[in-house]
Amino acid sequence: MQFDISSSSSYLLLDDELDIVALLKTALQRTGYNVFGLSYPIAALEHFKLNPENYVLIISDLRMPVINGFEFITNIRQSSPKIKILLMTALMSMVTLNLIFILTLKK
Repeated sequence: MQFDISSSSSYLLLDDELDIVALLKTALQRTGYNVFGLSYPIAALEHFKLNPENYVLIISDLRMPVINGFEFITNIRQSSPKIKILLMTALMSMVTLNLIFILTLKK
């Protein structure tokens, strides 16, 4: 399936594990969504800042090298405060849950 960057229903997918990006991208594309997947947080941030109008949702892992998911979404929210964000993680703790709650309240 070809990715159409001009679609207004595109999702930006970010996970540092390529197999997770491939799995989720395939699953979402099979249901009809345009998905642009990246495995480097800095590249995803730069890409989004150049193309914010092309995305309705960002799906991001929390635990990543260089910048984590919280830092990533904080940067995204500075330029696009209304973008929908779905955070995912394989490792959840009460600290992580509290941070998600605090970030949600900052909306």
